[in-house]
Amino acid sequence: MQLKPSHCFRPLFSRQLTATTTTTSRRRPYGSPDDYFVAREAGENYIRAEGYDLESAIEVPVAWGDQDRYKHVNNVHYIKYFESSRLSFMSSLLSELDDPEAYKKAFLGGDVEGVVGIILATQGVRYRRAVNYPDTLMVAGRVTDIKDDRFSMQHICYSLQQKTMTTKLDCQLVTFDYGALRKTNIPKDLRAALQKRLV
Repeated sequence: MQLKPSHCFRPLFSRQLTATTTTTSRRRPYGSPDDYFVAREAGENYIRAEGYDLESAIEVPVAWGDQDRYKHVNNVHYIKYFESSRLSFMSSLLSELDDPEAYKKAFLGGDVEGVVGIILATQGVRYRRAVNYPDTLMVAGRVTDIKDDRFSMQHICYSLQQKTMTTKLDCQLVTFDYGALRKTNIPKDLRAALQKRLV
């Protein structure tokens, strides 16, 4: 059961797509390099090698309006990219949870009594390289630590134009009981799903 991606963020194409696929058989995203499939395969290899979750990774086409007056993507846009990546990651856990429909509602905004949602507690971004339009970013996350009532994640942006990681985010997420309006321990089913993805 997957959350629907928004119009500008999309999950990665089918895993059957490889660098040998030509651009005549599949259209590459706008703003992608001419060697899109080669660059994408390199991105997938990087994501996999570094222990990020490839199945919930998303592609983000960089919009011209994402740039600031200095002609690079404004820092605030990365927060949105990482947020969408985090939602894609959380939706990838749904099939492993006891009540996927209730969790789906909780992950998207709460107000589900007795179900635990996730609230972002802290985040810190490291900007390694400037990203310019046109480009397509691959954004992926991984679980790095699990405590009683919180867990930590790390997300990256990988540029298909530059063929390297450009931006990294470290964040901590707290499990929150929306019925009681307070933080709570991570439920067993959610903990088990997160544990499988712990690097």
